[in-house]
Amino acid sequence: MVDLQDMVVTRIIGARNKKTAELEQLLGVEKRKPAIINPEFKNAVQKMVETDKCPKAGGRKVIELDEEQIRDLYVNKGMSYKGIAEKLKCSDFTIRKFCNQHGIIREAIPKNKLTYPVMTVEAVREIYTNGSTSLVDTAKYFGVNSNELHKFIEKHGLKRLVIKQNDPFLDVNKMSKDEFRRKMLLGKK
Repeated sequence: MVDLQDMVVTRIIGARNKKTAELEQLLGVEKRKPAIINPEFKNAVQKMVETDKCPKAGGRKVIELDEEQIRDLYVNKGMSYKGIAEKLKCSDFTIRKFCNQHGIIREAIPKNKLTYPVMTVEAVREIYTNGSTSLVDTAKYFGVNSNELHKFIEKHGLKRLVIKQNDPFLDVNKMSKDEFRRKMLLGKK
């Protein structure tokens, strides 16, 4: 039995070697030449190894940012992230991230303190109480909302004088509710 087993194994191995040789002959493995390396590629790889700087994954470029330059542009000159990014040829996200990492912030200057007049009792009295501007327009003039202006007026006791115009037509044609009812009932007959 052992002899039979050895004979079967020998034939299987022989058949495998024969088929492998036929396959190699078909594919031309014996005639295959060694690969030729592109000299430009070889030089580029050699340069990267020498400088020890490989490009980042995803094709991102590495840029060096100067903290003093960005601080000057953002804080002193008042440029936006986008404006700085356009000048330095990078993204505004990069500038925002850089500023956050290096603690570069600028103080917010409230615009209403610079562009609107100061709301004083005399100014409100002149414009709203004695003038003909509405509450909303007066609030816009001082750069506040109408609720704040109304609270200010109530706090300082500023009352708007309302002069009622006499309409002679309304005065002549005034009638009481009972009189109006009577005339309406007479007309319905």
